[in-house]
Amino acid sequence: MTDERYLLEALGRYVNEAIIQVCGGGIQDQIEKDQLRDLARTTISFPNQTKLPPGIGGKPHDIEVKTALSLFHRWKRANKDTKVEVISDLGIVREVPTPRILAELLVTEFLEAACRQDSVVHDLRVQPSGVICIITYARSELLRQAGRLPCPHCCQWCKGTKGLWWHQQQKHKIEYSEATTVASSSVNELAIVVYSPNTVLRSNNTSTTNGSTEPLPVHGRQQQRQHHMTTDDPIEFAKNGDLDGLKNAVMYKGYQPLNDWDRRGANPLHWAAGSGHLDIVKYLVEDCHIDPNQGQRGKRSFSGRTALHWAARNGHLETVEYLVGNTLHPVNLETATIDGTTAFCWAAWQGHLHVMDLLYSKGCNIHTTNSFGCNPVLWCAQGKGEESTILEWLAEKQSRMDVTNHNGHGVLHKAAQRGWKVGCHWFVNKILQGNNRTGSSMTANEIANALRLVGPDTEGYCPSDLAGMEGNEELAKFLVGVELDVIERVATSNTGPLSLPEWLGDSRGTQAYCANEQFVWEPQGGIRRMKGKLSTITIKSIEAIKE
Repeated sequence: MTDERYLLEALGRYVNEAIIQVCGGGIQDQIEKDQLRDLARTTISFPNQTKLPPGIGGKPHDIEVKTALSLFHRWKRANKDTKVEVISDLGIVREVPTPRILAELLVTEFLEAACRQDSVVHDLRVQPSGVICIITYARSELLRQAGRLPCPHCCQWCKGTKGLWWHQQQKHKIEYSEATTVASSSVNELAIVVYSPNTVLRSNNTSTTNGSTEPLPVHGRQQQRQHHMTTDDPIEFAKNGDLDGLKNAVMYKGYQPLNDWDRRGANPLHWAAGSGHLDIVKYLVEDCHIDPNQGQRGKRSFSGRTALHWAARNGHLETVEYLVGNTLHPVNLETATIDGTTAFCWAAWQGHLHVMDLLYSKGCNIHTTNSFGCNPVLWCAQGKGEESTILEWLAEKQSRMDVTNHNGHGVLHKAAQRGWKVGCHWFVNKILQGNNRTGSSMTANEIANALRLVGPDTEGYCPSDLAGMEGNEELAKFLVGVELDVIERVATSNTGPLSLPEWLGDSRGTQAYCANEQFVWEPQGGIRRMKGKLSTITIKSIEAIKE
């Protein structure tokens, strides 16, 4: 409870200062300062009184701030027939149609920066109701230990990567490939800051860590702001291609695009490049002097995305040509996001061969691998291309086709997940089977490689399991045949002693294969099928493999 007392005092002060910054210019007519301080303190609560391990009981977040909700409804009761407006301490007037908008203003204008400087608060989220949900590093670490991962779109923490991508697809209607990418990238991102149980917020504006005391830095105003979908929002001008509106905002309204960031951490150039508005891109780079190498400030997988990333992702060839060909403002072709993904990978993911070809002609590295072990081939396999053209192009350029990432996913796993039948057939015919060589003519390395490409991922799913779980029954049955064909070649190999992978050579942790389980799509389903196939080979062949 001692930590809660310190948190309550510090957060109450921060919330009070956030209200003054966002609406202090007009709030004194409604509420006195001492009442405001009391409101800030009394609307902060700790909802998890249970001592059950996080992830089993209680809410994901450990602090709730209902200040915006209370303040909004207090204003509405006092002024029933007028719209709610706030005036910041700098005189900026904003309309606040809902408690959620007010809460987001408090977070983005001040509260997030203030809390993060104390190295205790890991994340702040705003619920649709206007309640600010805060997760401390201590809570996030325990949630991780319970196997939970955070949704980037709401306050929910889901069970494992499978639970996270399923939640994104069902609740937020996120497309499959992006949902799986976000789920995979969420595994490591909470390890950025190590939580220390000796670090707590202090009410005297100091941060005490392991007994040392240092004054906290003065909280400055963030350049990031909350944008609303209004017709006079300059970011909307950049997004929608309204060059005249953007110029008017700059010339007559004092708008400074160089210092503007929306709540996703994107600036006007990111929006213009991603939307393919070349005239606005040129204006922002050449007249407003925005650095085209400037990365997005967003959290998680958004962090580090540049204008080139967005233009390449969305296939805007002319914009890409301008960015990579502008000698006065050169872009770095190899700039990567926080997870190490380049613009070329994004173009491969979305199937934009014309953009890939241009970037390749400019000398970009097409063999890059991100922090999760994914190269452009794997991005292509999980992306939106329908034909095998891009895979063929990458193979011609000597891009590594047999790569598997840190989750154990190769091309077949990725293509199976999204039901890409054409890609699976191409890969099997051109890469896995090569020149239709028999098992007896394959080397030990080739056989080991083939087993890796059809084997289980880190959660026990083979390509056939992944396709079947997604409802692609025909593709799943084709992949069963591919997996069993590899086993057949293993059994007929004349290469001498082979070192079988543990999942195939060791029966521990795997149930015996049954004929009625031939087309069961689940973890270790493919393993059982392949072991069952191996068990039908003659004793002589099996002994030859194990010698």
